[in-house]
Amino acid sequence: QGEILPTEKMGRFCEEYARGIPPKEHINITAGEAYSLLACAWLDDGTMKDISVAATWYPNSLGLFQNNILTATGATVFPENGLNVYATYVTDTRTLQSSNYLKVYMKTPLSFVGTSDDTGNYSTELTVRPENLAHLTSLSQTQLTVAGGSSEKDSTINWSVSGSSGGCLKTNQQNPIDCTTNISGKDRSLTYIAGSFSGEDLITVTDGDSTITLKIKVLDRKLVQLFIGENSTNLTPESNLGVDLVYDESDKVEKVIFSGPDSTKSYNWNLISNSDGYLDEELVIELKDQKRAIAYYPGKQSGQDTLVLTETITNNLVAINYIDVSHAGGVTQLFFSVLNAKNTTPDTWSKLVKELNIGETYKIPALALYNNDPFAPEPYTGSLSWTSSQIEVGTVSAHGLFRVMAQGLTEVTAQLSGLTSNTILIKVLPGKPLISGQSFFNPAIVARGRATTLQVFVTDPDGNEDIRIVAPELSALGITPLTGIWDTQPGQLYGQGRYFTLNVNIPVNAPVGKYQIEVTATDSYHNNSENFTTNLWIIEKAIRGDINADNTINLFDAIAALKHTVNPAYPANLAADTNGDGQIGIVDARNILKYVVGKLKF
Repeated sequence: QGEILPTEKMGRFCEEYARGIPPKEHINITAGEAYSLLACAWLDDGTMKDISVAATWYPNSLGLFQNNILTATGATVFPENGLNVYATYVTDTRTLQSSNYLKVYMKTPLSFVGTSDDTGNYSTELTVRPENLAHLTSLSQTQLTVAGGSSEKDSTINWSVSGSSGGCLKTNQQNPIDCTTNISGKDRSLTYIAGSFSGEDLITVTDGDSTITLKIKVLDRKLVQLFIGENSTNLTPESNLGVDLVYDESDKVEKVIFSGPDSTKSYNWNLISNSDGYLDEELVIELKDQKRAIAYYPGKQSGQDTLVLTETITNNLVAINYIDVSHAGGVTQLFFSVLNAKNTTPDTWSKLVKELNIGETYKIPALALYNNDPFAPEPYTGSLSWTSSQIEVGTVSAHGLFRVMAQGLTEVTAQLSGLTSNTILIKVLPGKPLISGQSFFNPAIVARGRATTLQVFVTDPDGNEDIRIVAPELSALGITPLTGIWDTQPGQLYGQGRYFTLNVNIPVNAPVGKYQIEVTATDSYHNNSENFTTNLWIIEKAIRGDINADNTINLFDAIAALKHTVNPAYPANLAADTNGDGQIGIVDARNILKYVVGKLKF
């Protein structure tokens, strides 16, 4: 309010303030540099005085001030919202006065947030090497974050990307289609999306005071592993931990023998079981002293068991083996997923045991693991080159459909881009045997040189209607055994069974007598029936009215005719027909009775 004194008497800062020029409300400082802070005081006589040196400056707990000289080191940590600096001054009347606040922000060099890594392994969590070099694969994306610069919350950061990959940047709120090559704003974290081409992109970030760059080499997206089978999302590379499956007499997995990777070391085995599984080292006598091996028995419940392996002397973790035990429909499945603490390259992969029944198909799931994210396998639905070790047990289509062919065991693998998947063991359980119902010759009594028809009723309990072979053993009659499919039409379907018929011509030199003919049946999955028999009588020649072929005509022939009428499977000599209709029926029974009492002659 007083006279504005010349600058040399009151200081330029005070003069500017007196003329109405407001002081700065905030400043940015750089670590290691010194700054003179100025303060002015109004005096009672209306004049202003430079009290920069005479004042006491706060806060000084960080050791920032030497009188009015502010010096910050790189280790000085400023709050994100800045540091409030002020001065105090004791007037001539011993009154303590405090100044306004000056907001001070620290400036440090910009840097990318990341860790040094020399293993050559990269994932979507970008790894920044010491030379500010990183690797990604085409079309993958990663989060880029910078630290440093001004601690001023609203300071502007400029991002840009250029290069031969065609990569782009987007804020975390942006839609991917809005990806661009330049972004200016407050964001200290952006998403970089690699381009479609292999090449090299350069990320440049500046805040006006410092500029940093990050070189990203974009590699072609490449398959690194292929997994097949259920639960394959949990499949990870094994260490050289030994895994041997032991089967019982019914070819079910009874136990698993795990052995340690180093024969010179002993190990501690600890099982955490959710399936009621248990360990028994007594069963591995030859390795018990070294504690190199353990026998694992899966429990009766479904659940995941965890087997932890540590070295006995050092107690260092060697491996964690997750064992998924599944019980469904009487089928037990074991799936091993080993996390190797030493990150050793795997030599083998655990086998998933899958059990199928006759007539079933199984779509084998496949997962592909790519170098852009080695911890996130993707479902693979394209065609693969599949291999079944026993094609007579089952075959696999290009898209992974396993078709059961017969009972047995087969190992299945898949290949893609030169990589071979893990192996799954598929066990096809025995099918139910075919069941024979009624079978008979019609006629069951036949003369040499005549024909008869064999009828067989066969049931397939699997319900597949795939009966392929029905073969009688006719070699005793001088007929070549039938081992192929009957060249006949199956009869009407009854439930899960059918009648099969075969016309049989009896040789003129066939031995006379009674025969028990064995018949077998087989379906397309090689399920056989038990051998069943049916009777056939071969006679020298037919006598009219001699229905039972005992060379006499009596009351028993009439009874045989009636029984055959009720049940065609009852043996009857059709050639003994009395009325010439080629059938045996009630008329023949009546004619035979007339013959017996002398009222009719044949």
